[in-house]
Amino acid sequence: MVVTPLRDRSVWGTLRQWKWMTALLACLVGETAASAPPAATPPVAAAPPLELAVKAAYLAKFAPFVVWPQNAFSAPNAPLVLCVQGDDPFDGMLDRLTAGQSVGAHAVIVRRLPKLDPDSGCQIAYLAGSSAQSPAAALKAVEGQPVLTVTDAVEGGGKGIV
Repeated sequence: MVVTPLRDRSVWGTLRQWKWMTALLACLVGETAASAPPAATPPVAAAPPLELAVKAAYLAKFAPFVVWPQNAFSAPNAPLVLCVQGDDPFDGMLDRLTAGQSVGAHAVIVRRLPKLDPDSGCQIAYLAGSSAQSPAAALKAVEGQPVLTVTDAVEGGGKGIV
């Protein structure tokens, strides 16, 4: 076996070194795991699906990239309200991602609503839909309001939704 010297600073040399070190580490960890007695560990809650985690992260990070109209906020320091309309698929992920976050002078808060209306006070609305209000009906309810609307619902209306 040939080991690439550490002085090889090219990209390919670095990759070869990492591959070699990763293989060595895998062998060492495998040996240790195989020889160690099984540990009693408490069951861990299932991690949220990656797709939902990515969607939640995007929702939480949209606001700084939006040029908000002057009438989007009731006051210069009013909170930025991220609403989830309908059945919330995120299971608290949005709350964890936005905890302590702000966009400019606006603290980010998450609000869950069964239905949207023109006075909901949302700057960003994720239209999940429910039996109380479909994503298309929710979009119609905030038409003309300064609300960034987001959905992945098939019947979301298509027009006016990210």
